[in-house]
Amino acid sequence: MLFALSASNAVHADAVNGTVSVGGAPWGVAYDSAKGEIFVANSGGNTVSIITDSTNTVVATVTVGSNPYDLGYDSARGEIFVANSFSRSVSVISDSSNQVVATVSVGSGPLGVAYDSVRGEIFVANSVTGTVSVISDSSNTVVATVTVGSSPGPVVYDSGTGEVFVVNRNSGMVSVISNSTNSVVATLAVGNKPYGAAYDSNRGTIIVSNYGDSTLSVVSDSSNKSPPSSPSTNDSSLLQQVWVPNTTNTVVAVGVTSVVTGAVSLIFASIGDPLSGLGGTLEDKTKGIIPDNIKQWLDEVVSSRNEVEVEEKIGSIFAPTKIEMLAYVTSIVVLMFSFSYVKVVTLDQIWQLLPVFLITGVLV
Repeated sequence: MLFALSASNAVHADAVNGTVSVGGAPWGVAYDSAKGEIFVANSGGNTVSIITDSTNTVVATVTVGSNPYDLGYDSARGEIFVANSFSRSVSVISDSSNQVVATVSVGSGPLGVAYDSVRGEIFVANSVTGTVSVISDSSNTVVATVTVGSSPGPVVYDSGTGEVFVVNRNSGMVSVISNSTNSVVATLAVGNKPYGAAYDSNRGTIIVSNYGDSTLSVVSDSSNKSPPSSPSTNDSSLLQQVWVPNTTNTVVAVGVTSVVTGAVSLIFASIGDPLSGLGGTLEDKTKGIIPDNIKQWLDEVVSSRNEVEVEEKIGSIFAPTKIEMLAYVTSIVVLMFSFSYVKVVTLDQIWQLLPVFLITGVLV
């Protein structure tokens, strides 16, 4: 009876024994075994919350880059590497001072982070550019850039073979990088849309979760000797960012679109003069809203309205007037801005996807 476990104790053992409030939209988590602290990346607040495991309380909040996503703990130097997915950088936090001691520029859309304890290097997957940046923890600089598959995300380090496994979410493949040469030595096929990965050191396997087909792929680190296939140069991850938007940016984009569209609607409503039956001139209805030089232009447009109406009556019903064309172009430009702001990170990407934005804006 001395070793019997009561029902109440059994429930307590599996119960939540604490809830800690951190920043907005917490995502990545890393554990600092030396100091007994947990680092949490708050993607919505651009901060990292540091929690002590002795009291389950936040002892510090560190400001990092834009939209921090994943973290990696460097046990040799007592540093945490934070991938800032929107600012194309990695923030390095010292666990002794709980401050950012370095910021390293990497590729576009950094997501996954893994620490190589043997060589003292950090591998960062850049989801937009389809590359992996290799950072030396002694100099906090990028020492190599490795091309992998489409939209790389999770990264795990295999201490048994000294290899890094990079999950390419859009291509359903895993790229295997040798830490001795910083090159891809194998490319392995897994399931559809692999989104997560973990390393089993006891069995020497990598478990990959496939979101697209609800399966798990178990990869043996001793069977990855197939020659690497060429990564796709058509990076569909960039298009995916347009159709799978970030929540915060979506809200902002919708808000900006609503404000601009509302202002444009007000201007064109004034041009059409729909409130003429209620009395008041154009100047009265736009007082304090539209600048004087715009008012003068509107007055000229309204004064020639009769002529435009005549043109409408004698022309094709499908032929837009000048005012309608101006309204269409303005709406398309606003929509293009909204689509680009939703998830695209750099100006180069906006130019690359401009045809997609234009076609979508016209269709909408």
